[in-house]
Amino acid sequence: DGHVGAEEQKQIFAAANQGDLDAEDKAFIFDAMQNPLSPDQIAALAGDEEQAAELYLAARIAIDPDHPDEKAFLQSLARSLKLPDALVSHLDAQVARNLEA
Repeated sequence: DGHVGAEEQKQIFAAANQGDLDAEDKAFIFDAMQNPLSPDQIAALAGDEEQAAELYLAARIAIDPDHPDEKAFLQSLARSLKLPDALVSHLDAQVARNLEA
């Protein structure tokens, strides 16, 4: 949604430290938190649908769409990434299941 709150930062740091990210990938994420990209800028980073899905998934993990601005950001990101609705629904459900576990 263009703003990374304290709880979102905590979630991002935790996810980055749990993942298979190297130092360069982590640095990119942390830099991006300081200078948030627009959905179109994020989408431009994806080379294919798999990378697009990974970018959406990373955003969805970090963002709980409990606020209209956050929900709108995720919807805009999915459109910019050109992800099929069924894939977005699957990724959203995957995040929800992981949060419940």
